[in-house]
Amino acid sequence: QMLESRASEASEKLGRLRGESERLAPEDGETHTQLPEELVPADADQPQALVGPARAERAARSEAVVGARAAHAGLLRDHRAAEDAAGGFDETAALLRDLLRDHTEE
Repeated sequence: QMLESRASEASEKLGRLRGESERLAPEDGETHTQLPEELVPADADQPQALVGPARAERAARSEAVVGARAAHAGLLRDHRAAEDAAGGFDETAALLRDLLRDHTEE
């Protein structure tokens, strides 16, 4: 019974995955994307050899994204601080204008 239950679950999952793959497949029967000529595998073992460098490149780019996000966050903080400082400067300038105007009338 346990084996039959597992086989039934596996069959259902296989059906769902097949349906999903058919739904996601390109309509024209072609591929989703084309590989550059140097990445087209010549045999079944070559893709395995390409996985390592691809993972390393992905890791490097992920680190670059994390760094870029941190830099962006820092720039946003600096921008907000500059806006706050400019607002403070505007208030001080307005106060000085008012003081000069009051002083000129005297």
